[in-house]
Parts: sequence; C-alpha cells; structure tokens
Amino acid sequence: MLASVKQPSTWDTSKSYITYQYHLVPVSSFTSEFDAVASYFTEPKTQIKTVERVQNPYQYGKFILFQLQKGGVQEKTLFMPVSQEKLTTALKHNCDFRRLKHRCDMFYESPQDLPSDSTIIIILKTLSGYSCYDAGRYPQYIVTLNTDHIEIQ
Repeated sequence: MLASVKQPSTWDTSKSYITYQYHLVPVSSFTSEFDAVASYFTEPKTQIKTVERVQNPYQYGKFILFQLQKGGVQEKTLFMPVSQEKLTTALKHNCDFRRLKHRCDMFYESPQDLPSDSTIIIILKTLSGYSCYDAGRYPQYIVTLNTDHIEIQ
C-alpha cells in the first residue's frame, strides 16, 4: 500500500532505503524550497546555517494514508526544538516525546514561540487536531541556526 503513495517532487529519487530508514538531504540556499523554509524566520539568509530535507518514505506514507482516512483534515506546520544528541532518535521515532524522554510533545505553532536557545529545529507537517498521533505528523526539514545570531520571527 505504501508503494502506491507518491513521494514529494522535491525528493532525491536516487536514495535507497534498504540500509537506512531515512535520508537527510541538504537543501541549497539558492532554491525556492530553501526560501519557503527560510520564510518562517526573520533575516533567514544570515540566521540559517543549514536546511536538510527529511526523506523517510515509511513515515511519509503513514502520514498520507492517515490523512486519507481522516478526510479533509487541515494540514498545519509545527516546530520542535531538539538537541544534536536527540536528533537521530527524534527522526527514527517520528518525534515521539516518550522516546525523547520529554513529559509531553514539544511542538510549537511558531518559531517565535521556541525557546531562545533553540539551534536545531525540526519542521513538521501535521494534521490539525491529530499531531499527538504518530501517523498525524511528519518531519519535513531540519533547520540548523547560526548560534551567534538567533532571532526568530
């Protein structure tokens, strides 16, 4: 069933998922994809160090199938700060707060709501009202901010 889910057009189709569950693909700062991600932040060109696209066909397929089951549910973008030490766990387990040893989900509606010391941010696509469900969210991008200049819109 997941094989019938069409991958986003921005994905690098040369990647294999036999050995790895997901891939992080650098997004060039000269692309419209980068500009779309940067638009969440103020002064994005100086603030953003890197943007990486998360390509995880299993989690993405699960998200799309759940969206189809729920029918007509609005998509929403949420932001989650994460430490470098917990990034792999967050991506492997779809940002599950229990695996990250948090008391609850640490999703924020806007980058300006993030803690001021956030330097690594996961941008998630979620289904409005269903972000607490594993299938109701999908990590799309990892944004790493420059640590010497943090100003969030």
